[in-house]
Amino acid sequence: MRRNSLIVLGLMLSLCHSRAAGEWERDPQPLLWNFVNMYNPCVVETGGEYRFKMWFFGWSATHANQGASWPGCDAIFHARSKDLKHWEVYSQGDTWDGTMNPAKWVSVLHAATNRWYAAWHAGDPSVVMKEGRFFIAYSSTSQPFHKNIPGYSARMVQCIMGATSIDGIHWQQTAAPLLICADDSQTPQPNPSRIGDFHRPCLRWDNDRWRLWFDYWLPGQGVCMGCAENTGDFMAAGGFKIIHDLTKPLLQGELFLKSLTGVL
Repeated sequence: MRRNSLIVLGLMLSLCHSRAAGEWERDPQPLLWNFVNMYNPCVVETGGEYRFKMWFFGWSATHANQGASWPGCDAIFHARSKDLKHWEVYSQGDTWDGTMNPAKWVSVLHAATNRWYAAWHAGDPSVVMKEGRFFIAYSSTSQPFHKNIPGYSARMVQCIMGATSIDGIHWQQTAAPLLICADDSQTPQPNPSRIGDFHRPCLRWDNDRWRLWFDYWLPGQGVCMGCAENTGDFMAAGGFKIIHDLTKPLLQGELFLKSLTGVL
């Protein structure tokens, strides 16, 4: 996964709210701070005492989470709030930290030592609450390659994993990625025309089906946006089907990159 150009100032996560259509105001009070590099928060309103739940990812107390109790680099963390402004982060010993001490924070989803395609990064969480259960789609990657391999722009295999949870802390992962290039394997094959590297998901439940928007690599166009759907079991292997020709992205690379950088 490539670094978001904003990286949330490298210091804090902030709250923005809309006063009127098209007008946003940044709250001067940070939500989380003191960490090394964390971003891409996903907030879900759940009800109950801690009405808001947040998942975010990156590095907590050390660069690339070196020395942490979990494997890999980027990892996903979890926080809770009663009012959307004051947050506590899930921490060691099944506790919650409201003092902004990232050395206490622990990941709730991270790399897996027994899965080659999920061995390094875990991030970009997109969470939906449905019928009392949390569903998440998130970016996952293989270990970085030691050299450039044609067709793999990120120097690693990127895919989208899924998981479900009752409490947002303990997750049951899908047995296979929700989306991964059909030709990808533990031994990458040079192929400059390869289309793949599915990542940065956005998950939604739409009446009778799961819908999943995602980034992917299209040679000649760069990072593009696609969409997949699942009308069956979220956890079932192969349940998500891409609903369009990947050579015809929903948003083309050049336009997509311009929109991300505010050019459009």
